[in-house]
Amino acid sequence: LNDLFRRLDKDGDGIVTKQEAQEALRETDIRPEMLQRLVGILTGPDGMGVEYSAFMAQMIGEEVLHEGVRLWDLFCELDLDGDGYLTREELPGLVAACKFNPGEAERLLLELDSDGD
Repeated sequence: LNDLFRRLDKDGDGIVTKQEAQEALRETDIRPEMLQRLVGILTGPDGMGVEYSAFMAQMIGEEVLHEGVRLWDLFCELDLDGDGYLTREELPGLVAACKFNPGEAERLLLELDSDGD
């Protein structure tokens, strides 16, 4: 994230402006609608620009949000019967997705399933 901020802050004044963000992102293959969304995220609600600390907080917040979405998507993919729980039968999918040792599945189940249901 530090390198990203430095690349976006073309004039090195410690603030990424809307113009700097647009210019930097135009060099990528990002679709125009996504470009505008990213510029909005990068430059803050007023579009005036964002200082380093606010930039870092925003980017980390976005990363956490997207990580949560990815985890939920993975859970839904593994929850084959859609009941909101990962069962013994679905556990091998979790073990494979997380690249655990296949022999660890039973130990993992015992550790995570405190009530044995």
